[in-house]
Formats: sequence, structure tokens, C-alpha cells
Amino acid sequence: MVINSIKTWLHDRPVLRQPIVMLSSVLLVVIVLLSVASWYHHIQTDVLKQAKQVNQQARKRLQVATQERAMVLQYLPAYQQLQRLGFFHSNHRQQWVEQLKSTQQQYRLLPIDY
Repeated sequence: MVINSIKTWLHDRPVLRQPIVMLSSVLLVVIVLLSVASWYHHIQTDVLKQAKQVNQQARKRLQVATQERAMVLQYLPAYQQLQRLGFFHSNHRQQWVEQLKSTQQQYRLLPIDY
């Protein structure tokens, strides 16, 4: 009923027909463009959230790596000195383990896992 009255009204006013059709077309295009822009904004918001999460994880890994590096640099001189003194040769470690096992057997101590 409303559509018929609009058609009748437009038929009676041919001068307004073209501007009203143009206005309707423009409004339809604007609605479509706003819908597309909203959809794109939603997608970009999700992408931004994911990028922030990745960035936060990378910052945490960097912080842990920086702390580990500082620890290595802190203990490196002492380790190098012990290495020069011969504490870290594989032969010495094997001898140390064998000595530990023989002491454990000799004094009947609790088993030691190495």
C-alpha cells in the first residue's frame, strides 16, 4: 500500500523522479560502503590484537635472553678460570664419577645417581 502510494506520488511528480532515484542509489552505496568499512575495521582490530600479542611474547623472550646473557657474563670469568685450572675436562669428570662410586661402595653409602 505504501509502495503504491509512493509510485503514484512519483508518477504525479516526474520532476522529482530522477533526484529521488539518485538519492536512493547514493544512500544504498553509502550503506554498502559503511558495511564494508565496518567489516574491514573489525578484521584490522583482530590483526592488531594478534600483532600486540606477538610483540608482547617477543619482548618477554628478549627480556629472558637479556637476563640469561647477563648471568653468563657474570659467571664467565670464574668459569674460564676454573677451565684453565683443569676442572672441566671430560677425563677429570669421569675420574671424579669413578672416585665417587668407589667411595660410595667402600663406605656403603646411599646410591648416588649422576
